[in-house]
Amino acid sequence: MVSGSVVGALLAFAYQRVVGAALGPDGFAPIGNAWTAMFITATIFIVPLEQYATRETSRGRDPARSDRKVAALIGAGTAGVGWAIGIWGRDLWFQGSLSFAMILAVMLIGFSIYGLARGVLAGNRDFREVGVFLIVEGVIRLVVAAALLQISDSPSVVGWSLAAAPLAALASLKWVRLVPVVERNRTPPFPFFASYFAGSGASQVLVASAPMVVKVLGGSDAASAVVFMTFTLYRAPLTLIFSLQSRLLAALVRWFDAGEHRRMRSAAALIGAAGLILVALAWGVGWTVGPQVVEILFSAQFRPSRELAAWAAAGVIAASSAQLLGQLLVARAATGRLAIAWLCGLGVAVLSLVASDGRADHRVAIAFGLGELAALAAVGFIAIRSYRTPPATA
Repeated sequence: MVSGSVVGALLAFAYQRVVGAALGPDGFAPIGNAWTAMFITATIFIVPLEQYATRETSRGRDPARSDRKVAALIGAGTAGVGWAIGIWGRDLWFQGSLSFAMILAVMLIGFSIYGLARGVLAGNRDFREVGVFLIVEGVIRLVVAAALLQISDSPSVVGWSLAAAPLAALASLKWVRLVPVVERNRTPPFPFFASYFAGSGASQVLVASAPMVVKVLGGSDAASAVVFMTFTLYRAPLTLIFSLQSRLLAALVRWFDAGEHRRMRSAAALIGAAGLILVALAWGVGWTVGPQVVEILFSAQFRPSRELAAWAAAGVIAASSAQLLGQLLVARAATGRLAIAWLCGLGVAVLSLVASDGRADHRVAIAFGLGELAALAAVGFIAIRSYRTPPATA
């Protein structure tokens, strides 16, 4: 699973490098915005579905069959949200093309199937299969993009390579034969998902919306593309955590069910302290060499300023640490507390954005960094307090 996550991340980088070089910043902007919209929407709705499936399967349930209506509703709703973003943001983010509405809808249907399958596989500890899916997804996206670039240099044509990637979900049909048959101790899905959607929504507006917010603030397509490339490159640690967190969650659920609350509290304190140290280091590294790294990997057209690079690097490390801490709350189904923490972070980011002025990309980067720091502090505080005593209710 680890190797699959790393290879999948490298394939995503290769996709951005190939398509970005072929289309340039202005041509790549709508594809970057579609990727951003997909990442935000999938993380808000599909990651909670994957984590629910992991948690329930780890406890001996069969969520794929017992909760298939819930999964179908989430999948359809997510596709509908993607379609609405494509329609509403047609002129703002997609250069007037309606194709991106269909691209987003098709892509998110595939990722819904994919996410449920990954959750069940992780809950059954079949991590090798999850890694294979990550690699297949990246290969499909890159190969289809290369083929489409031979036909057209239109973003609305090349963008269909994004929708092709979830075809990896077809391989996930194997998970049907892997689920357990024991039905017990069901976590009520509505409270779990309602709170998780709120929390993940706040977190992903912080983590992934930067390129789109640049456009809302009046930035150019080129500025949006530079922010996308910078944030996506620096987001590598967080992307790896998203890929591996189901494996972590399966272990944490076992700790929780065994009553090892002191152990989980110690883990929360350790992750929080290490995260704060790494955030400071990341800011310094981003300021010192961040712009050069982006230029070397993506070309001088996508080189960010030092300020943008520093805040993006620091914010991503804060987000990664907060995401790890959040798994301690998901393990006990305390998604309501997780939502409170992420909403605090989002509030700080919004206040920073409103109170600042200057270049759109700098305002967004600083707001992102400050918001993620606030989220890290809030998730850490709540996680540590949550394991002071054995839980009664989430």
